[in-house]
Amino acid sequence: MILATLGSDKSVSTVNAIMTEVFAGVKPEEIRIYREDSNGLGERKAKLEGALRLLGLSPQIREVVVGNDITSWRSRMREESVNVLDITPGRKYMALTAFNYVMADQVRYAYILQESEGYRVFGYLPFHHLRLTDMRTGDVVKLDPPPVTGGEPISSLTADSLTALYNVLSLKGKVGVKLPREYEDYEELCLFRSGFLRFSNEDLVTSKAREGIIVADTNVYIRMGTRLAELARVGRNLKLLPLRTVYDELASRAMNSSRDPNLFTFLLGLDAYNAIHRVPGERRGERSDVSILKEVRSIKSYVMEKVIFVTGDRELGSKAMGFGVDTVTLEGIRVGEGDRGTFLQCLGRIQARTGKARILLDGKEVVEMGQTVAEGGELRTRVRTLVGELNYAKVLEYLQDLV
Repeated sequence: MILATLGSDKSVSTVNAIMTEVFAGVKPEEIRIYREDSNGLGERKAKLEGALRLLGLSPQIREVVVGNDITSWRSRMREESVNVLDITPGRKYMALTAFNYVMADQVRYAYILQESEGYRVFGYLPFHHLRLTDMRTGDVVKLDPPPVTGGEPISSLTADSLTALYNVLSLKGKVGVKLPREYEDYEELCLFRSGFLRFSNEDLVTSKAREGIIVADTNVYIRMGTRLAELARVGRNLKLLPLRTVYDELASRAMNSSRDPNLFTFLLGLDAYNAIHRVPGERRGERSDVSILKEVRSIKSYVMEKVIFVTGDRELGSKAMGFGVDTVTLEGIRVGEGDRGTFLQCLGRIQARTGKARILLDGKEVVEMGQTVAEGGELRTRVRTLVGELNYAKVLEYLQDLV
């Protein structure tokens, strides 16, 4: 069987189209990728081959360079004969010429509800946001992941890949997360960082960011994580300045609190700070309410824009307002739409002495969550698959390096 698709700029949507077809039951002996230029998968092809091998497939992957004019595409497509043609990735003219001229048993297109989600690792997009359609009959093609064969049970996944793992398993049944009793005190924090829980008034941060520059207290980085940057972004501009005193406290507590049961909360805050900002220069010392307010007032004196201080500490917020600083004090709780991978990654930061979080499929434990650690400049969470044929974590470990 020959599966054909189109080459995209960075090949992310091309790889996702191939994986979608494999999940739809296609078992290709050859994969053809028609593209404009020679800027293809290159050395990354081995990653795709590794992922497919785990699914029992060893196809020849051919990248066919056609050029960037319609005449060349019409001429070449007339010569092509394949079994399944997926026209999801690539430019519109590539899809149109392939659809009209390739001799294909089936032509398919994956409709994606939110297009931006299609440029992440395969599976990050919830599968109910994707509809694979036969373009000739209009029939929707059902997805059913093939079983995994082989692969080490231990994998190291990014937050996006953890989301993808949850979504892939959801195609197999009902997925849940089981937490040891020791984790229960920290579950709310991870729910906040991942967005499943939100402050009732946190949208004020976004409206205030349109008025000026946001600065935030330590507890906000801990509690909200990188969602703080999402709220403080106006278009492409991040309207969030780092406070030196916040970094001082996070770094100090993270390095000097090895026996502190709440150590992981400061690690989480430091994770968020480093993900959002460049780390400041030489440290100045410990943080206190006085020092943080002093720094806020200093910024206020030399920044032309309005400065807005965000905190979860009501007393500190009152002090800031007393100094004439526009302040948002975060309060209240509401339910929101969250990110599964961020939630699972957060759980991996908990330094639990007993027990580990587990992912359940139809009530059965199928994945054991390990620690979240820094690898190659990004956070990755180690997981152990408990059921071999469900080792999609190892498949995703290959695919995440293609993004």
